[in-house]
Amino acid sequence: MDIPAVTLDHDRTRRCGFPEAIFGEGKSLATLRGIIAEQLARGDEVLVTRVCAETAAALCAELPELRHTELARTLRASPQNATRKTVGKVVIVTAGTTDLPVAEEARETLEWMGVATTMVHDVGVAGPHRLPARLWWSLPVWRAPCRAWSEATSLAPLSESPLASAMAPTSADCRRSSRCSIAAPRMWPL
Repeated sequence: MDIPAVTLDHDRTRRCGFPEAIFGEGKSLATLRGIIAEQLARGDEVLVTRVCAETAAALCAELPELRHTELARTLRASPQNATRKTVGKVVIVTAGTTDLPVAEEARETLEWMGVATTMVHDVGVAGPHRLPARLWWSLPVWRAPCRAWSEATSLAPLSESPLASAMAPTSADCRRSSRCSIAAPRMWPL
């Protein structure tokens, strides 16, 4: 299919594990229609980001396999019987409600790439103390050095935290001193 001024990267799935994402902002309805049709014809999963509501509605009316997520401003479609192996997990943390559109776009993109996501909303600049309680159930391992986390953030001691059983100082952290200078817990890959 020939789409004027567009060169799709058909080899991206082989190189990266997922097809080319489409940045929708500034593209005409006809251009997006052509790109999406070509990707679907090739059996690619489709992700279009930064799509305005009017364009999304028009495309969804023409291509019923598209799913529009209004807050994220994304369109997605998968070929029939498409399966994708989950390749990891990412926790997306927002400071407040104004971050939600960007966080939802990140979630849509990561899930399209085969990465599981967990959202933690409204942590905020003044609320890092909320983070441990909101993450304890999503992280298999969370380790923090001695008293560094509680001292650096003026939180309750780790032993009073709901994460206490999952948090364990490393021997290197304990040898440093009782007043570590580390300001956040270490997080290991999920």
